[in-house]
Amino acid sequence: ISVPGATKVYDGSNAINLSGPASVTGVINLDDVQISAGNVTGFVDKNVGTNKAVIYNGFAFTGTDASNYSLAANPASTADITAKAITVTGITANNKVYNDSTAATLASQTVSGVVSGDVVGLNSTGAAFDNQHVGTGKTVTATGLSLSGTDAANYSLTSTSTTTTANVTAKALTLAAVTD
Repeated sequence: ISVPGATKVYDGSNAINLSGPASVTGVINLDDVQISAGNVTGFVDKNVGTNKAVIYNGFAFTGTDASNYSLAANPASTADITAKAITVTGITANNKVYNDSTAATLASQTVSGVVSGDVVGLNSTGAAFDNQHVGTGKTVTATGLSLSGTDAANYSLTSTSTTTTANVTAKALTLAAVTD
């Protein structure tokens, strides 16, 4: 049995939205064999994967040559669930005092497009200012972005780096009087 349109992008459910009726393959020559309406109940689980089993029941053959064919007790079909692309949002960096380094610290990092109830976090391997000099609204680039959490494998990031802005303020120096 072929299930048209069963492949889908991850949506947090095992439901299948068919793009047409199920069809039968393997009929010899011009035999008159069709498949009756059955129930396609969904994938075995909600998670991303290839060649995932599709669950269905209630199908039977009809047509003048239907008696020449048998339908397996548990017919099998497969389809794919592909990862949902999500976008990095909410990246902010902490302001800092000049220290002759481009190193930056992220204050927050989030993603948008995660299905409600899924556990997905965002990690970064580093962040850096565009240069070490004092300035306001300086570009900070977060790199090595990756997903974590129990549902992370169901998603893909649209980019593994992003930018935000933060300030580098002047370092206050203290003058000390030298006495003889």
